[in-house]
Amino acid sequence: MDNRELSKRCPAKATQPPFMTSCDSITWGHETRLSRKLLIITALVACVAADVSHILTRSPEADAKILRQDQDVGLEGQYQWAIETENGISAQETGALKNPQSENSAQTAQGQARWTAPNGEVVELQYTADENGYQVQGSHLPTPPPIPEAILKALEYIRAHPPPPEN
Repeated sequence: MDNRELSKRCPAKATQPPFMTSCDSITWGHETRLSRKLLIITALVACVAADVSHILTRSPEADAKILRQDQDVGLEGQYQWAIETENGISAQETGALKNPQSENSAQTAQGQARWTAPNGEVVELQYTADENGYQVQGSHLPTPPPIPEAILKALEYIRAHPPPPEN
C-alpha cells in the first residue's frame, strides 16, 4: 500500500511517527495520554495514602511550659536574660558593651545552659563570647586525644635545638 492510498484509508498517517505502519496504530496517542493520566492518578493516590505520621509527630518536649523567663536590657548595651522550662531546660546569659566610648568597643557575653539529652545524660555548658571569640566548656564536648610521648619528645628536642638561622 503506498502513502496516497494509506492516507485515504487512514488520514492520521501523516501525523504518525515513521515507525508506525498501520492504521491500527492511530490509537497510540490516545493510549499514551490515558497511560499518563493513570500514572498521575496512581501517584496522587499513593501520596495521599502514604503514612507520614512518623514525620509529623510532635515531641512532648514541644509543649513544655515556661516556668521562669526574665529579661533586662540596659541603655549602655548591658543585658541579662534567663529562662527555665518544666522539662529541665534552663539557660541564662549576661552581656555588656566593653569600652563603649572607644573605637575598639566590643560586645561581651557570658552564659550557661542545661538540658537533658535524649539518652538521659544531663548536658551542661558554659560559654564566653568577647573580642577573643567564642569559648565554650562542657563535659559533653569532645576533647582531643593526648599527644603521644614520641611527639612530645620530638617537640622538646626541637625546642632545645632550634635550627640555624637562614642567610
